[in-house]
Amino acid sequence: MHAPTLRGNAFYALRFALSVAALVGLWALVAAFARSPYLPAPVAVAAFIADDVAHGDMLFNIGMTLWRATASFVLAMGIGCGLGLLFGRNARADQAFMPWVLVLMNTPVLVIGVLCFIWFRTTEASAILAVVLAKFPNNTVIIRDGVRAFDPGLDDVAHVYRFGPWARFRHLYLPQAMPFVIAASRSGIGIVWKIVLVIELFGLSSGVGFEIAKYFGLFEVKEIIGYSVAFSLVMLMVETLVLQPLDTYARRWRTAAA
Repeated sequence: MHAPTLRGNAFYALRFALSVAALVGLWALVAAFARSPYLPAPVAVAAFIADDVAHGDMLFNIGMTLWRATASFVLAMGIGCGLGLLFGRNARADQAFMPWVLVLMNTPVLVIGVLCFIWFRTTEASAILAVVLAKFPNNTVIIRDGVRAFDPGLDDVAHVYRFGPWARFRHLYLPQAMPFVIAASRSGIGIVWKIVLVIELFGLSSGVGFEIAKYFGLFEVKEIIGYSVAFSLVMLMVETLVLQPLDTYARRWRTAAA
């Protein structure tokens, strides 16, 4: 890695840390001014998180939500990428089945969740199915639009050099599709775990959503914010340690070409 890249990463990390510090400082200032039990200070929330991690069920509940979100995300991305590639390359399939995807995409999450629990009972499988049905249509649309933006000249190159299906996918389709896959992944992770919380809130007996529903019934705002902040930190780590490096790796061919 070159020195400019290292300096760029260092400046990004510094700006990010300063932004987080400013946000926490603003939160603390507003909480001190409000002096309300419904707006706890950051120190109080941090103390709750530390105590519940050490002596409570926070790690277990975060793990359950993370497992459901991961399983749902993988399935939704797989289905969405497959259908998006098909619809982007095949106009007849797009015209025939895209309306189904759009109808599902515009169906409220609560309706999907309730129907899945009624039809398949309140189980882990039905919860994951509900999340997948709520998320994969959006992935399909993103990937389809990305596939439509492929360079048509590369198809001519593949024809001249007699690329087979696997060679076309590996050397032509995949590099062009990766930025759109990463975009779908980023939006997918941000949306999937929110959908999981909703499903947990009214249908399951564990997870971050279940805990938030429990503390909502007790009007314990500190605990609600604590669980939200703790899981947001986990998802932020996923974004920083997984998605950003993947995005850089996926775009390396564009940098090399430039």
